[in-house]
Amino acid sequence: MTKQSIRSIVIILLSLPVWALAGPLEEAPSWLSIQYFNLNNAYRSLVGKPPRSRDYLLPRCFVDQKQGGIEWGERQVAKKWTKGYCSSVLEFGGGSGSVSAVIQMNLENRKNHVVIQPDERAVMFGGLALLRKNKESCRMEFTEIDHILQPGEGSELLKLVSTPFDCIVADCENCLNGEYEKNPILFEKVRYIQVERDDRSPLNAKVGPYDKLREKLNMKKLHSGLGCGGACETEVWGR
Repeated sequence: MTKQSIRSIVIILLSLPVWALAGPLEEAPSWLSIQYFNLNNAYRSLVGKPPRSRDYLLPRCFVDQKQGGIEWGERQVAKKWTKGYCSSVLEFGGGSGSVSAVIQMNLENRKNHVVIQPDERAVMFGGLALLRKNKESCRMEFTEIDHILQPGEGSELLKLVSTPFDCIVADCENCLNGEYEKNPILFEKVRYIQVERDDRSPLNAKVGPYDKLREKLNMKKLHSGLGCGGACETEVWGR
């Protein structure tokens, strides 16, 4: 092989798209899913509904593309507020892992991520079984916890990560106040909380139980996005 041939091969390899060398989480969506997405947005425009963002598309590596799609609002917030803000994440309510995937893509150390998904909540986006399937298929590196945390268990969770949790992501059907009361140690180093406001009743109410927790933690609301499939807010708190 001549030097010119070797040089040509090197140039071709260097010009390949970066995503070709990335893991399954970074793999581009399929052509078919993108076309379906575009057609769906065209229909929504015809009937007077706002278009969906690309965050509605689940990672291509997901084993069930129907589960977790409703969490597009939470994924938008996680995409904006994880990279550069979080080095260690505690996630309450993993569902199928659609938000977990966004967190994984935006963490420098993907092992600094613990997901609480109790096995008894199997009806929620496929529950723990689907979360584990997607974890394997997408090569995610978080640690999943298959039960509701017990009082005092927080110290054991901290042993699973190399640095204390500085971010909490919560989509757990009004669980956050109770989790704080059981294990306040998990909140000690937290600087940011991404939280779906499913504590409000009705969902479009102005206040809910989480507001008292935000005040207790001396945090301010920094951002408000969508959650609950667009029916409620997903807030970001910080201090």
